[in-house]
Parts: sequence; structure tokens; C-alpha cells
Amino acid sequence: MLTLLVIPLAIIALLALLGKFLPPPMLRQRPVQMFATILFLGVIAVPVGAMLIDGQGDHYDDRRDLLGGGLGLPEDVEIASQRGGRLGDCWSNQVNWSPNVQFGSDARLEAWFARAPWRKPLPEQVAEYFGTPIANVTIKPGALDERRMDPRWELRPGDPIPDWVHRRYGYIEPFVCAAIEGPGGEGGLTLRPCDPIVLPEDVGDKGRVILRRGGVPGTLEGHIHYIGGPPRCTNPLRRSVNDLLGLPHPPASPTALPGL
Repeated sequence: MLTLLVIPLAIIALLALLGKFLPPPMLRQRPVQMFATILFLGVIAVPVGAMLIDGQGDHYDDRRDLLGGGLGLPEDVEIASQRGGRLGDCWSNQVNWSPNVQFGSDARLEAWFARAPWRKPLPEQVAEYFGTPIANVTIKPGALDERRMDPRWELRPGDPIPDWVHRRYGYIEPFVCAAIEGPGGEGGLTLRPCDPIVLPEDVGDKGRVILRRGGVPGTLEGHIHYIGGPPRCTNPLRRSVNDLLGLPHPPASPTALPGL
């Protein structure tokens, strides 16, 4: 609040006072104009600079770090970019990414699904993100398995059309859906099966991971959503200011400012 709102408003107030109380001839002098320009730029520079210094980048370096590290993807597959996706940034503390991975052929994608290479790295990634020892992660039966739509939801001739029927598109083939529950940290986590067709809102306390074959042959799609996560805004400048003001600070190790 101090850097994003209070300081910029104070600069604007100072500019207004300069314009009101300084005589016009003085306002036209170059040093005064340079000083006023610097103040005006500071209205934008102060909050932007604070966010850049405090943000410290995303939790995952890039989408390949997130997807390759958590799903065991081959190094040569093409991972499409996503507008608006999050990789665990400081301010939102969450991962929200919809994979679009091009394997090149259905046969190669099928072989990847058959190996189920996500079974080990995905729980390890979830544990690392939420600061939980892997020994404290419980995996319920079916959470990391490929599953077809529950037979209870198959429609028979003459059945009324339910409101969820349109959501079956893309999930007729086997899919993986794992909801993440638990307090995280030393309190532990649980990965359990979920059903994105009939219960699309069934997201665990800590998020959900969905993997499925895409509409384009040889394409992997889905959704990776980690809710909450580790405190990331831990630079020493903010820590020092919080200590000075007597404010709490996330219990994470301080990091060095760039260049220090």
C-alpha cells in the first residue's frame, strides 16, 4: 500500500503544490521543470519498481519447467504459450496453466500415456510447491490413473439430456483428474480422483490437475491449478520495511536484491 498508493499520491500532491505556490517564471526554469518531470515519472516508476523488485519472478522458470518437471514430458515436444496463464508468481501465489502440448502424432501421445510418466514427478512437484515432504503426500487409489467417464453417467436411449452432457466432449477417451487436498506444509497433502465431467467444480483445497487428449490429434491438453502455495515476496527491502513498521512477514528465507 505504501509503495503502490501512498507514495505516488504524495508525489502528485507535491506536484500540485509546486504548480500552485511557485511563481510562473520559476516554473519555466529548466531545473524546476527537470525536477517536476522526475517527480511525474516517479508516480509510475515507484510502484512498477516495487513490484519488479518484490516479485522475484515466477515460481517456475517457464511453462516447460512446470509441465516438463511435473508430467515427465519428452524434451522435444512443443509446448504452446498461453495468454494469462500463471506460473506461481509472487502476487497471486498460484499456478493456473492449461497445457497444450504437441506430440506430433497420436501414436507417440498414446505411448506417453501408456507409460504414465507423471506418476512420480507430479506428486513430487506438488509436494515441493506446497512445502510438503513427499512422505506426507497420500495418493488415493485412481488419483493418477487414466479413467473413462463413470459408467453411471452413460446415457441410454430415451434418457433425458442432463445439463452436464456437453462437458463430456474431450473426456470420452481416458483422462486423468487428481484433486489436491490438505493444509500443505508439514500437515500433509492428499491427491484423490475427481470427475471433471459431472462435477466440474470439484477442485481440492489446493487445486487440481487434469490431463486429457486434445481435439487435435497428437495433442495433450488439460489444466494445472495449484491454489495458494509458498510466500514469494521475501526480498530484504520489504522485510526491512515490515520490521520497521512492526508488520508480519511471510516466514521464508530472504533473498538478495538484484546485483547485491
